[in-house]
Amino acid sequence: PPAPATMAILSKGALSLTLAIATSAISSVAVSVDDLMPNVAQAQNRKEKDKPTTVLVDAHNNNNNNIAGQTSTDSLALQKHLRAGEGGMVEHVRRLQVQEDTETEATSTGGVNQRGHGRRLQGVSTQEIPYGIIMVQGDQIPPPPATNMMKSCIVDTGYDSNHPDLRSDLGSSGLNGFASIGLWYNDEIGNGTHVAGTVAAIDNAEGVVGVYGDPTRYSLFISKVSGFSEASISQSLIACRDAGAKVIAMSTGGFNFTGIENVLKDLYDNDILIFAGAGDSGDTASFYPASFKTVVSVAAVDQSENVANFSQRNDQVEISAPGVDIYSTLPANNYGFKSGTSMASAHVAGSAAKIWSSFTECTNNQIRNTLLRTASVSGQQSSWTSTQGWGVLQAKSAFDQLETYGCDYGGPTDPPQGQELSDLALGGRDQLGWLTHAPTPAPTINSADPTDVPTDSPTV
Repeated sequence: PPAPATMAILSKGALSLTLAIATSAISSVAVSVDDLMPNVAQAQNRKEKDKPTTVLVDAHNNNNNNIAGQTSTDSLALQKHLRAGEGGMVEHVRRLQVQEDTETEATSTGGVNQRGHGRRLQGVSTQEIPYGIIMVQGDQIPPPPATNMMKSCIVDTGYDSNHPDLRSDLGSSGLNGFASIGLWYNDEIGNGTHVAGTVAAIDNAEGVVGVYGDPTRYSLFISKVSGFSEASISQSLIACRDAGAKVIAMSTGGFNFTGIENVLKDLYDNDILIFAGAGDSGDTASFYPASFKTVVSVAAVDQSENVANFSQRNDQVEISAPGVDIYSTLPANNYGFKSGTSMASAHVAGSAAKIWSSFTECTNNQIRNTLLRTASVSGQQSSWTSTQGWGVLQAKSAFDQLETYGCDYGGPTDPPQGQELSDLALGGRDQLGWLTHAPTPAPTINSADPTDVPTDSPTV
């Protein structure tokens, strides 16, 4: 692969505004986000717990050049900041903050935000279950035993430890950015904080609820990354393993590096389950790490289960989840919408960790296969397609099958003699190739590529 590598943060903001984006190729050399966005860095360090405002954010990525939007202004205004950074990177930052007197911009009087997403919790007027959590049945997964607190690792842009809807007591549970890009408990870009909210926003009568609503039932490790280089991503993954994480959610990607593939194989053989966004270029090209066989590649759909126009379509797409206009936490006590396959991956990773916490005797491969076998399209089991994989995640259905049939529903516990768990990781279309008979009808493997074309994501 080419020597310079770029990182694509797999998310796209959703704004009803159009601005010209200036881009230039960047290498994996670290860029100081504090230098690029000083106002955001200052806002990140605020500790006040005022009533959160609703924020719309743009974080569109084009050709693997990271052009990220961030928030925190003091009035209803659109501000544009054009700053040149190291490595020739140009950031065009779009900001739009909706003040408290105009919060209906994102929330209707009926308690469901204006884009038709989610629902308010009964008797709790300010807390919402985003539509994605409902679609994947994340809100229906029974809470795991208190003694089985499974650790998840989020490999992303950081984590706002001061956010009132996220756990602030992670202690030293994080890896600072490779090449001094910043502290893990600060998130100057916002993508990592958004993903963390989908996985684990607290059920606390405000904001949103993640797959894990109870902060006493989960543990997080945050690995902050910048450039997609062999060294930085490998270091991040090894840190997740050493911290005891069983599930890893990755929101980054780039070239096919053999060193990263070897690390992922080692993690899989150590019974760790890894998820990554399939990619946001909207084409059929392979995107890594999602296209490695030891990684579950997650495609994005909208609230109608239509495939997002930006979601990759290739033979390694394995499962799909909501990734269009996802409402979640943002830095500086904010909330907002983002779109991308990393948003979809967060739904699946969070659900997998919560399910696995109740069935710790199962292997990573068995949990993986169970998620695929119970996925559906419009409520029906489906054949594999390159756009949605085996279908949209149905977490409660996966839980129910494991409860009824045990871990064997997801395949054999041990690989054949002389093989490792990674030898059972075939990936994408081939992942359920082992399935010849099972307690319930299995999806029929479709060896042909689909003829359907993904639809555009909703217009905001």
